[in-house]
Amino acid sequence: MSKRLGFALTLPPPWRKAGCGNSDPGRTEPPYVEQFTSAPVMEEHIGDVGNANDRVDARLEGNPDRLTPTQFAQRRFRDSPISAVTFAGRPAVEVRTTQFGPFDALIYIFAEGEQMYSVSALSKTSAPPDIETMLTILRSVRLLSSAERQALSEPTPFPPAAPTAEALADMLETAFEHKDVAILERLLGPCVSQGVVPGGAGSEPRERFVAELRQQLAAGITVTVDTSTIITASEPNTRYVWSKWNAFPPGGGGAPQSPGSQTYNVQLLMRQAQSGWYWTGTLLVHTF
Repeated sequence: MSKRLGFALTLPPPWRKAGCGNSDPGRTEPPYVEQFTSAPVMEEHIGDVGNANDRVDARLEGNPDRLTPTQFAQRRFRDSPISAVTFAGRPAVEVRTTQFGPFDALIYIFAEGEQMYSVSALSKTSAPPDIETMLTILRSVRLLSSAERQALSEPTPFPPAAPTAEALADMLETAFEHKDVAILERLLGPCVSQGVVPGGAGSEPRERFVAELRQQLAAGITVTVDTSTIITASEPNTRYVWSKWNAFPPGGGGAPQSPGSQTYNVQLLMRQAQSGWYWTGTLLVHTF
């Protein structure tokens, strides 16, 4: 059951709440997003091309113009077939995108007052997806009654690691200098992003990133953090400091790289939570 989204669904084992893809539980205004996956934590990964794991995505967005589900879907999915259906007891539309197989995404969209729900099955592309299980999960979705929703406890926001970006940068510098994996883990948010410029981006749960980083540090990689300048990033509520690595940072779905002779310029991304800042990931920037 989700208090923020006001819905319930049934997850058969081994399905679980995903480590990545979720909005901060402390958000007080839409959009709210919650994702679910069958992948074990150490195999969960989100890439920028296709889906590495089967996922169910549920989101609630504002709809101040009171668009119909058809109007909303037409704005988002101009080239995909849209059909009228009933979903969760509400008039809805079904959208199918078929770039990668039987469906890459199967999306149900329905309105509730000045808000719009989207519930999606996102099929993995690395192996045959478990379509039947995802359809079973979609069929289990229902909206909570007011009494059910009120009885649920308030979601716990992501805990900040430091009160300011400057303090967080200093903590990152010290932790990398001492190769203190326990402290680095405490500085991270629940989902860690990894990007390469030029190139793509992805994300994985904190547990997987930390395990890969621990392996790299034990193999002898070094990370030097420059805290002299805190830079404001283009993404909202995000800043970064530069660092130098002698290996690619972990992530991207591949095996962690061993240290080498080449030095990589990496932005350590820091994001503002409700009451502070946490380390949210890395962005490697190639220079030519």
